[in-house]
Amino acid sequence: MGIVSIILGINLYALFVALFHRMFADKHGTGKAFVLSNLIIFSTLILGLLIYYW
Repeated sequence: MGIVSIILGINLYALFVALFHRMFADKHGTGKAFVLSNLIIFSTLILGLLIYYW
């Protein structure tokens, strides 16, 4: 059950990031910085979930 919820969360997060990036990256031209910050947030989220479900 925990693994399924993690996979669902990853898919929802990826969809959200794609929509968010499409809205803001073209206007401000900060695509790479946005992706980098989301990678950092995403990696810490995965670490927290792994520790929680360990």
